[in-house]
This record gives sequence, C-alpha cells and structure tokens, in this order.
Amino acid sequence: MNSISRNSQPILMGELILDRFPSGVTVLGGAPFIVAWHLQGFGVLPRLISRIGVDPEADQVKQAMQDWGLEPGGIQIDPIHPTGTVQVTLQQGQPTFEIWPDQAYDYIALDPALESLSEISPLLLYHGTLATRIPFARQVLLDLHQRTQLPIFLDLNLRDPWWDQAWIKQVLAQARWVKVNQSELAVVFDQAEIPSSQVPKYAQELQRQWGYEFLIVTLGEAGAVLALPDGILTQPAPSVESLVDTVGAGDAFSAVAILGIQRGWSPEQILQRGLQFASQICQIPGGTTRDRQLYGRYLQAWGS
Repeated sequence: MNSISRNSQPILMGELILDRFPSGVTVLGGAPFIVAWHLQGFGVLPRLISRIGVDPEADQVKQAMQDWGLEPGGIQIDPIHPTGTVQVTLQQGQPTFEIWPDQAYDYIALDPALESLSEISPLLLYHGTLATRIPFARQVLLDLHQRTQLPIFLDLNLRDPWWDQAWIKQVLAQARWVKVNQSELAVVFDQAEIPSSQVPKYAQELQRQWGYEFLIVTLGEAGAVLALPDGILTQPAPSVESLVDTVGAGDAFSAVAILGIQRGWSPEQILQRGLQFASQICQIPGGTTRDRQLYGRYLQAWGS
C-alpha cells in the first residue's frame, strides 16, 4: 500500500436516505452515509457530501449526525426536493429496496461541495452509482473529480433500475480501488450470473483491465475475494451467530477497507478485517450502530 497520512479525511459523496422497514422502524441509510458513520466510529473523521430537504426527515438526519459527531459541513439543503426515502422489504434477511426518484441527493451542487473541502486534507473520494442516476449528478461527480484529482474508491452498489452499462464502464475506468458484489461482477461482464468458482478468474481479469490497486468482490456468507496486480486472495466469512439482516454489510466492509487504506494495512488485513466487521453488522438491524464500544473493541483487536 502507498504511504498515506493518517490525518487525511475520506470524502464520501452520494445518497443520504431514510430506510423504512416493514416493522415501521425507520433507520438512517444510504451507502455513503453508512460508510461515513462507521468511519466516524473508528475515529477517522470523514466528510460526507450529500443533500437533504426541508422536512422532518432532514431534522432527523441533522440530529443523528450531531449526536454521532459527524461533521455537517458537506450537507447541502434543498428547498424543493425531499430528503431521500427508501422502502425496504426483507426475505430471509436479504433486503430489496423501493427507491423513489427526484430526491434531494440527486441534486448535490458542485460549488458547495468544493467549498466544503477547502480547509481539509482529503484522502480519497468514495462514491457509488445511485446518487449519479441522472445526468446532472453525473456531471457534478465528473467535475468534482476533475477539480480535486482525488483517487476514487468505487463501491458500484447497483440499484435497479438506476444504472446503465455506459456509466458503469466510465466509473470503473476512473477508480483506483473498487468493491462489487457477485451479482454486480456479473453485470460488469454482461453475464446472467458468475458461479462462485469462477469469481476469482473474473475478478483478476477486471483488476488487470483497469489496473486497480485492489478489487474486492463480496460473496455474502461465502466471504470475499480480493484481486491484486500479482494475484488473488480469498477469505471465508466468519460465522454469524444470529443473523438479523444484511442491510449495510457491504458498506461496513467498504468502511474498513478505507480505514485500511488510510492506515497502511496489508491487503490480507483489509480482507480479513472487512469480513469480520461486516459479519458483526449482519447481527444488528439496519446498517449502523450507536455502540461506540464496538468500534473500540475492533480497533484494539486490530492494533489500531
């Protein structure tokens, strides 16, 4: 891994939403928000760039960020569009999402985003594809990248029907680090599916095509694969004592991967520790936790 300052702050750009579960519980979500939440828990001080409305949901977001200590400087206020909301349904712990169009996070503005970065030392720019589902948002992301020249951590995070192959190829070409799941890997290669036994082969091919520092493919309960320029690492997932749901498990992995980039961990450590923390998140409802001691226990175990 390249030497990177531990004081540099990850920049996370994209959706900030409220997940509404069948039980009636509402949980703050959105991949960039969840990753930022975990990084804050690990003491990394991320900067989240997103946009919320002027509504009760926005008040809930602001209060939660304040309580957790997340810096609000990158959060924009939209007087027209609502704070993002998603309806989550669960089948055997696996989530599906009903995602509405025309939400505040679709309209993140470039100038306020740049201004929010002016007084910090950015580490990298994390993003997915949901918050770039409209042409306006795609151009903002491209402009932000051009203006900052930050290396990109891409978590593809495809959500039907909010993606297309041309945009997938464009964001894959810009990234330095990439995380996808098994079904997303199949989409990238325009396959109906890729058997688990073939994932290492396809992961290595994609890594070599674009020269990523590393490419992670998560495989759910089967663990994950990490492709490097000189080979493949595989790791089974730890056993989960009591599965609640898998919401945010991939985001938990991304947070640990970014933590590892900042702290100079080896690829083997990133893979093992990412799976450890993701498995822990599968044992709580939703993708976040307010248990500060949980983060401390992992940091202590990891010697960080």
